[in-house]
Amino acid sequence: MGNQFVQAFLEHPRRGTLVWATAIVLALLLVIPAWDHYTGTRGEVARYNTELREISCSLSNLELLRAKLREVESIPNASNQMLDGDAAAEIRERVTKLAQQMGCRVRRLTMSHPVIRPWHVNDNPFDEDGSRDAEATNFMLETRTLTLSVGGSLAELTKLTIALTRLDRFAVPSNMTLQREGNDGHLILDVEISLFNLTETFD
Repeated sequence: MGNQFVQAFLEHPRRGTLVWATAIVLALLLVIPAWDHYTGTRGEVARYNTELREISCSLSNLELLRAKLREVESIPNASNQMLDGDAAAEIRERVTKLAQQMGCRVRRLTMSHPVIRPWHVNDNPFDEDGSRDAEATNFMLETRTLTLSVGGSLAELTKLTIALTRLDRFAVPSNMTLQREGNDGHLILDVEISLFNLTETFD
């Protein structure tokens, strides 16, 4: 059952959409401040060019992440490697440390209570209602949402965003929003990270 979950998770169309949505956010991280400071000094232009090279190197890691996710299908007992309450708490601590390591300022970091629903045959974790007409299983899907708000520079937030996509195969960044903070080039990034777990029921 665990490997069936992994397969549904990896093959669901929205999984690829979320991965590529991350790339779109990274593009926004570059374009918005660059446009605002288009008339800036030569020093600012040189700094953005350097950051662009850093972003290009980081984006090359996204395909490596996708390849790693595909490899999960062959791992036995995959459900044992998912994110229960303790593992979710560890992810939260890792996010805090990552933000600090990247030089970002953590404005808010919260984790929701788990949303629990039945897991069906050929189900996928991204559908809120699940496959209601499909055959039920003896598993329940738990979804926790980690909500992060951080402030930082273009380069800092870009590196953090890349790191968040590599947290865990069952931790999926989504619903990213970006806004400017003041007029000093600093930005605020808000991210929701979905944490998935399967628990077996014994009826």
